[in-house]
Amino acid sequence: MSILPMTTWGLDPLLHVPLQLMIFQVKALKPVPDYEGVYSHHTHPVSMVEIMGVIQSVNRAIKYLSYTVDDGTGAIQCVMWIPDNYLMVQDTDTIVGLRAFSLGDVVRVRGHVEVFRDVMQIDVPPGCIEVCEDPNAETLFRLRVLNQERDVYTKPLKLPNFILREVGIDIPLDEEEMAKEEVTKEVTNKEANKEEIAKEEVAKENVANEEDTKEEATKARVAKVDVPKEEVTQDEVTKMALLGRIRAWVLERKEFCILELLDDEVNKQMAEEVAKDEDDRPLMRCFQRLLTEGSIEYINEETMDFRAVDPLRKKTKEQGPSGGERIAMDGGEPIVIDDD
Repeated sequence: MSILPMTTWGLDPLLHVPLQLMIFQVKALKPVPDYEGVYSHHTHPVSMVEIMGVIQSVNRAIKYLSYTVDDGTGAIQCVMWIPDNYLMVQDTDTIVGLRAFSLGDVVRVRGHVEVFRDVMQIDVPPGCIEVCEDPNAETLFRLRVLNQERDVYTKPLKLPNFILREVGIDIPLDEEEMAKEEVTKEVTNKEANKEEIAKEEVAKENVANEEDTKEEATKARVAKVDVPKEEVTQDEVTKMALLGRIRAWVLERKEFCILELLDDEVNKQMAEEVAKDEDDRPLMRCFQRLLTEGSIEYINEETMDFRAVDPLRKKTKEQGPSGGERIAMDGGEPIVIDDD
């Protein structure tokens, strides 16, 4: 039992089923230290057993039924504890699983192995004792036990090597595992090399970018070359002349309608020179510029009447410190007008 540690017991199927044994084998089971209720048979953990024999004695107590079973190789005590809700029942023969058996009955018993007062016995759950009517049942049971002992019980549990290594057992690698491990190492090394190469390339790119940035900054500091001013084209001169013409026209009339501005022959002629047969409206652009800069203002929006604003009397409205309105006249100090 010392071959496999406790962490591998759950992988042994014999731990989860009753082992079919002769009574002398049950008494020869060795308890596992520090693990109550677990015994070892060869290299397998055992907690439940199954035996078959003849009842030699029957003992009926208040809380349990006790049988002594003998199979020819030995005798063992089998104890069935009565559930608490049936303790007051005097005749348990009418209850399924608690019927008292008679002397000489051949029975099959399944239960957990335990030690009581240094004596090995079997703790039998209710319903786990049954009478065997077949006269050949004992012989067949012994043959099954012999076959199981030869083919199963004496053979150690075979677990994969990687599980044994996980639980701390040193198992040398076989040829197939060595080949797989070499392939895995090669793949791991290739991936590590790829990662290192990628990191080196990223580092080189970062260094190159930093050098380029420094070089551009140096060039920008050293090469302070004045950008040559763009020459004013003839078209721009014509547009400026048209704007000046429209501004003078507006100031001369003081009040006007937008249609008068558009129907003026001189204005139309100058606008045609600026437009040059393109889908352009230079007169309206000049008018909108004057309206935006405050040189003209609305008199009536419905009739599209406007008036010119004297450039020497333009008012700039700002909020005064006392919450009133401050009007700044060109060429003079701002005057604060209270809301009152």
